[in-house]
Amino acid sequence: ELSALKPFDAKPTAGVTLYQRLLPLESVGIVVPGGVVSVLLSAAIPAAVAGVDRRVSCLEPDASGEIANHLLAAAYMCEVSEAYRVGGVDAAAALAHGTATICPVDRIVGAGDARLGLAKQVLAEHCGVELSTGPRELLVLADATAPPEFVAADLFAQAEASPEAGCLLVTPSEALAERVRDELRKRQRGLPRDHRVRAPLRRARAAVVASLEEAVALANRHGPQRLSLMVQRPDELVGRLRHFGTLLVGPHTPAALGDRVTGVGALLPADGAARHQAGPGISAFLRRVTVQQVDPSAYVRLTRAAAALA
Repeated sequence: ELSALKPFDAKPTAGVTLYQRLLPLESVGIVVPGGVVSVLLSAAIPAAVAGVDRRVSCLEPDASGEIANHLLAAAYMCEVSEAYRVGGVDAAAALAHGTATICPVDRIVGAGDARLGLAKQVLAEHCGVELSTGPRELLVLADATAPPEFVAADLFAQAEASPEAGCLLVTPSEALAERVRDELRKRQRGLPRDHRVRAPLRRARAAVVASLEEAVALANRHGPQRLSLMVQRPDELVGRLRHFGTLLVGPHTPAALGDRVTGVGALLPADGAARHQAGPGISAFLRRVTVQQVDPSAYVRLTRAAAALA
């Protein structure tokens, strides 16, 4: 990605030179929900590659007030500049306004619950933010050939990842929808009544549509954060699916792999924001600035044009 973001010089007319430069942000704050190392990696690594000098991580502690050891290890390996034991809305407010111990940053990234999303909207007046990166959501677009146990496994994993997770199956096959429902019920047997998957799966929905064309149209209207495609001929649909944070093609490309290993990471636009924004990559930590220089030989000619336009 960085190699594609090159500065350039241009001479649109004699005596005029325009420059585009890419400057890294001076500071960025990363809000990391409890124990979710993929969020930290998805932000800290591209920020470092972009050249951000001050990379601040706010790590949400567990119920006992401790930070998971693997999260501390990841922060150390990513060479974050500062790490603080605070999470959620408190972390976002501290990063935007500053406190006695935390200096404010230029941009806030990270993930969390719906409250954090609302806080980011308010804080957008004070610093740069990634507005819509949670709660997590997965839409599975599948036909009758999709293995129901794979579809159920992906939806179950999504539900387990967050109590606010959104899970949706879109399919032209009512038989598949019923088999996936049965698989999910089987996976919940023996789990405690208050297990974290139960609330998201109670909200989960299956939309049985008339055709794959209707399924594609519904997915594009929804603009899901994660879109899983499990159909017999995926190549015919990939080009027609346009609005998503990341597209996971085939039953052997689960969201868990995309978040942690193969894809852009865990920071993806949610709540339909995939229709107009992408997840933060290296470019999210760079500022594109322009420099303009007019030579004396072009000055008089250009002032005539400026006067006419004025």
